[in-house]
Amino acid sequence: MVIGDGTRIEAGCDLVAYGVLEVGRRTFLGRGSILVSIDRITIGADSLIAAYATIRDHDHSIDPGRPFNRQNLEMAPVIIGDNVWIGTKASVLKGVRIGANAVIGAHALVNSDVPACAVVGGIPARSLDKTGARSISDA
Repeated sequence: MVIGDGTRIEAGCDLVAYGVLEVGRRTFLGRGSILVSIDRITIGADSLIAAYATIRDHDHSIDPGRPFNRQNLEMAPVIIGDNVWIGTKASVLKGVRIGANAVIGAHALVNSDVPACAVVGGIPARSLDKTGARSISDA
């Protein structure tokens, strides 16, 4: 686990690093956030992870012949750029890359890549224009 200088971690955060967990300089991790790295989670500098956000680089396989608590894990790195804002209670799933200066709305479920400077929200997360409405390209 590597935590950059000037990073602020509020009470109740759960940081678990079986793999690599890197948090950049001057990043903020809000109350109750959960980051669990089995493979790799990288968060750039100056990012804001709001309260109760969840970032995981893994999930379970689904094999009908085995109980869920004995399923294999499927892993893929999560890479979050510099100056990214992840809203309250948003979830970022395995294999996602979020570009620099992106904004993830509160309660969003991010299951695919987000380009730099994008604003996304919803379940699953989709591009939003500046007023919060879906952009024409998402219709």
